[in-house]
Amino acid sequence: MIRFFHFHEEPSFGGIPSPADKLLTGTAIGLAGVLLGVSVAFTQTAKGPIPIHFNVLGEADAWGDPTFYLVLGGLGLLTVGLCLIASRYPQLIHLPVVLRQETAVQKAVKCRYARSMAVVCGALFLSLLLLCRAYETEASWKTAATALLAVSLFAVLVVTITASLHVVRTGKP
Repeated sequence: MIRFFHFHEEPSFGGIPSPADKLLTGTAIGLAGVLLGVSVAFTQTAKGPIPIHFNVLGEADAWGDPTFYLVLGGLGLLTVGLCLIASRYPQLIHLPVVLRQETAVQKAVKCRYARSMAVVCGALFLSLLLLCRAYETEASWKTAATALLAVSLFAVLVVTITASLHVVRTGKP
């Protein structure tokens, strides 16, 4: 029997994922599916050029082909996938702090934050897709899409800083 979503994953260092880790992994995989579906749907229903670049004020200043939705969705899938792969191999995760010798607990914490980053990156690329769509259709929810993008970018910063501090603190005796 083939299992499509196999959540009994054991990281390369021997740690066993907790239910929270499995929830983060499942959420990231779900977001990847949503990214794929949204990018395909937006590409098929686009009526003309779509915004592909925004200025500092959040206004569209460059327009391109609707296949950009597929490119953006593909980049999102790639980013989420790389974060999930890194969550199984902590040696692939580099933080802006110096660690002498990593303990198993530090490796487990790094893997959890990689899963968290997968979810945050999925939300970031989804917000980019929604922002492009809002400007393409002249929707009234442009401000909400811009705010979602800002929150997603801030979440990337928070996860990176929190992961760095948490990993360093779990390594202290």
